[in-house]
Amino acid sequence: MAKKKIPAWKLSPIKIEKGIPIPALRRKTQSKETAKTRSTLLYPFPIMKMGDSFFVPNEEDSSRMHRTAQRYKSRHPGWNYCARKVTEKRVVGIRLWKVPVRLGIA
Repeated sequence: MAKKKIPAWKLSPIKIEKGIPIPALRRKTQSKETAKTRSTLLYPFPIMKMGDSFFVPNEEDSSRMHRTAQRYKSRHPGWNYCARKVTEKRVVGIRLWKVPVRLGIA
């Protein structure tokens, strides 16, 4: 009997949170992408409910998260996200929300 594969997102330490308001968008020029793409899904996109969000510390990881979210969005019609740079507990990072398609800003 073959072992069932456990999806990577089930093993992820990223915590999904509810009720975090989306801050206003601040435009800024983007730096070169520094993160390498990973083939495994590291983020909990499949289990997120509308309005759920998660925080990824370290701005440098934002490029990878955006690419992964964009790829997930392209493969799952009706799924959309909104991401903002935020500071939480003195840690700068990116928070991503699952949003309705009509409100999404990638």
